Amino acid sequence: MNSLIKTILVISIGFNIVLLLITGYFIYQKGGTKYVVNCIGTIVGTQKNIDQSYYDERVNLFKSIPKTNKSIIFLGDSITAGCEWNELFPGYNTKNRGIGSDTTSGILCRLDEVIQAKPDKIFLMVGISDLESGRSVQEIATNYTKILEKIIKKTPETRIYIQSILPINNDKYASVFFNNEKIIDCNRELKSLSQKHNLTYIDLYPLMTSQNGQLRANLTTNGINISGEGYLIWKEAIKNYIEIK
Repeated sequence: MNSLIKTILVISIGFNIVLLLITGYFIYQKGGTKYVVNCIGTIVGTQKNIDQSYYDERVNLFKSIPKTNKSIIFLGDSITAGCEWNELFPGYNTKNRGIGSDTTSGILCRLDEVIQAKPDKIFLMVGISDLESGRSVQEIATNYTKILEKIIKKTPETRIYIQSILPINNDKYASVFFNNEKIIDCNRELKSLSQKHNLTYIDLYPLMTSQNGQLRANLTTNGINISGEGYLIWKEAIKNYIEIK
């Protein structure tokens, strides 16, 4: 009996060691401790939480800046906020209204300030933070619809350009809530909404993917935000729409 118990214990310990080695190798391949931190942060809801004071400061700043005519507004989250649009498009009245970690709900709440000056054009990209927080594709589409309908109602002359959500690089960034397949599903809904409302849809997703369907490694440092080279690709994709009178 004792011999049988010892054999079972040895087998059990050996199995657990193998399991730990496999798990450790998987975590190592995904980025090590960074992968674990990202996953834990997402599960407990701390992953890229919006700093409320920062968010309020940005909204207050946007409200305080004088409104100008013939403006081109870039509206979205940190991916939009990370670019100097006025330098990419000199000579145009571009305004950056991106806020880090913003969602479709946040955009909807601060939309009045954006459309108050009745801008000529709005380039909209939002949704990655919604996915990151566990929001479904349908919830995102519902909020997106409200955003579009409000802009169309309040400032019907404004041209709206719906830009696809960009891919992520899973080797540098991990989430338990979404992956590129879910981003593709969301982009499919956004394209459908653009067709429904007779708006322009700009598909940036394939322009930044590698052969394995990931955000190209040379275009990102953290797997989700893009580098200067990524913004130059973005610029080339939209410049004709910027130049349209």
